[in-house]
Parts: sequence; structure tokens; C-alpha cells
Amino acid sequence: MNRSTPSANVSKLSAIRFQRSAALVFASVSAYFLYEAQTYPYLDETGPGAGFFAVWIGILGLVVGLGLLLTARSLATEATKNDPPVPGSRVTIALTVAALALAAMALETFGFRITAFLLLSVLLRLYGSSWGTTLTIALVGSLLVFFVFQALHVRLPIGAYGI
Repeated sequence: MNRSTPSANVSKLSAIRFQRSAALVFASVSAYFLYEAQTYPYLDETGPGAGFFAVWIGILGLVVGLGLLLTARSLATEATKNDPPVPGSRVTIALTVAALALAAMALETFGFRITAFLLLSVLLRLYGSSWGTTLTIALVGSLLVFFVFQALHVRLPIGAYGI
């Protein structure tokens, strides 16, 4: 027997509307990645260029954003059957999207390694990792990804500080 109150149903529908909005923002940030990727060469004489990574991140982000929209749509039909969202989940979603947008804007100025380190640090702390785990994963992860792309001859932004 479903014991949802009318106010709980309204809360669920509000959460679904917020998820739709977050999906649209995520897709918009991904579209911005694709737009900015046009300023970098997709391929160069050695293989994938600096725009290669940004193009595929943009495409992947658009697919994820559209998937979130479809998920929100299917959740809307089941709104009376599910529990209300976890308190604070809206803030977490908004902070995640904001961190991704800030990382996209900071990439050119700070370079890939610093931006990736800061982005990973913020996201890991946001989702509850300890400081030790956060700093270790962020440092190793950002450097590992950078060196993997270097080995593939993909030039990532170095930034104004040369790091």
C-alpha cells in the first residue's frame, strides 16, 4: 500500500524537475566543451591533437546529459512509488555541475594537471572521501591521466604557469 502524502508527491515531482534542470545544465556545459574544442586541432602530424580529448569529453557529456533527461522522464511516471530525494542531493548536484563548469573555464589558464587535481579534489571531498584519500587519488589520477595522454601524443593545455 502506498502511503505517500500529497506533499511528498509534490516534493518528488520537484526533485524530478530539478534533475531535469541539472541534466540540461550538464548537457550545456558539455556543449561548451565541444564549442571550445574547435579552437584546438583535432589531429596533428603525430596523431590526436589537443582538441581530441575535449571533443570526446563533450560528446560523452552530451550523451550522459541526455541519459539523465531520459531517466528523469521515466522517474516522473513513477514519482508516487519512490522515496523522496536524500536531503542535500540538490546541492551536491549543483556543486558538481558548478565544479565541472569552473574546470572547463580554468583549463586554459591553469593547465590540465592543476585543473584536474583541483577538480578531482573538490569532487572527491564533495562525495565524502577523507582528506588523505582525496589528495592521493587527485594527485595520482591527474598525473597518471596527463602522462597517458602524453604517451599517446595528445597535447593537453599546459597553462600560464607551465605546469
